[in-house]
Amino acid sequence: KLYNFLCKWLGNTMEGRIDKCQESGLELWRSLSDEFDSQAAQMLNAKMKLYQNPVRARGMDDLEHKFNKWEQLDRELGAGGSEFSVPDITKSIALALLVPHEVEQQFIAAPEGSLKTYQQQIAYVRQRITDDKARSMSAKTLRQANTINEVGTEQPRAVDEQ
Repeated sequence: KLYNFLCKWLGNTMEGRIDKCQESGLELWRSLSDEFDSQAAQMLNAKMKLYQNPVRARGMDDLEHKFNKWEQLDRELGAGGSEFSVPDITKSIALALLVPHEVEQQFIAAPEGSLKTYQQQIAYVRQRITDDKARSMSAKTLRQANTINEVGTEQPRAVDEQ
């Protein structure tokens, strides 16, 4: 039954593999599992390279998106087991490659002990993203308020002038 189910599920995509298994569902399952495990390891290796060599954000507006993708890679690598756990020093180096140059300079110029550990750096980056979003929203709100005030600056004329 397993063999028939797998054949139906795979369709015509893997006829060669299906033929090699000689109608043994367990053998077909083992073959598919071996291939998946191999591909999973290759995918984790590729993700590790992307994680360790991120594309630098151009500015604060670009940072949030790239930072979120980079953290997602960290979670996916963590799911890969202990073989793919990334030491904090490597994370710190990769984070410095990800952030805009101005933030990286803050890591370097910070008083001794304040932005030296990965935990301090990641907290600082999160705070900078939050601050930038707040500044952006505040500026947008201010622009909208000014537009409303500009439209409403004309005082209504007196009834006798109309």
